[in-house]
Amino acid sequence: CKERRFMIDNKYHIETVTFEYNKKDKEFEMFINSVFRDYINDDKILPDAEKWEEKNIKLKSVIEQTNEDYAKGLVFIAATPFAASVGPLSYILKGDFPHALRSTIIIYVLALLWIPLIVWLCLGESVDMKTVFITVLEIIALPLILSRLITKVPIPKDVMSIILNCIITFLVWLSVSSADFQSAGLFIMVVFLLIAGLRTFFMGNVVEYAEHRAGIHWTQRVTDILMVTYKNKGIALALCTAVLVGPVIPKAMVAIAASIIVDVCWVAFVDGFLFSSKRMEKELRSESSE
Repeated sequence: CKERRFMIDNKYHIETVTFEYNKKDKEFEMFINSVFRDYINDDKILPDAEKWEEKNIKLKSVIEQTNEDYAKGLVFIAATPFAASVGPLSYILKGDFPHALRSTIIIYVLALLWIPLIVWLCLGESVDMKTVFITVLEIIALPLILSRLITKVPIPKDVMSIILNCIITFLVWLSVSSADFQSAGLFIMVVFLLIAGLRTFFMGNVVEYAEHRAGIHWTQRVTDILMVTYKNKGIALALCTAVLVGPVIPKAMVAIAASIIVDVCWVAFVDGFLFSSKRMEKELRSESSE
């Protein structure tokens, strides 16, 4: 980061204003220079409170807009349904596979209207809704039709696990390589990681505890928890790149990348601890003896 310091006289007191910005963000650098152009002349102080107030308002609006750009990634995550891989994961973890498939079809059909509605309510005129509708048709309607053909092909469990791992690896690479972590800063990244952690680890364990106490069997619990916590980041990535433009895309990618990182940790936790093979055998044996 580069640092610029400016001495400002606002007719009340003199203060030092420090700005940090990424070297690559030329537009922001040019804006900073224009903001303080009237106040800097060979380190001399040129007091003008009214002009400073006007420039200060403009600067605040730019900072607020930048934060909104980062938050747009959260909108796409919230709008997307649970991942289509919930079906294969349910099969691998001995969940309710037919329940997962039925729910996937129903939710993804509803998502054809649900996603544009959420994007419109949250982002409004800042995005082209026609592009949103076209993107949703391309990434949901078309795969739904093609998936009917894939279901007729028997796929071994080991092959399914390899395919899922490859898809997850590709999504992690795509999101992390595109996200603008440097400009986001530590605070924004921590907030996004915390939000993703609440949606996965916290919500997943709460649902598991509640359904286990209610006496719901293993197979349904596995599928229900995956549907509640495991979002389709592929759709979020596609919407982000198709709907947004320019430097806004890498900023919005930060939230999606943080969510994918947490999701990978969550799936590993589910497979290795929450629904481990030892616990699975114990509970299935107990349910069969009832």
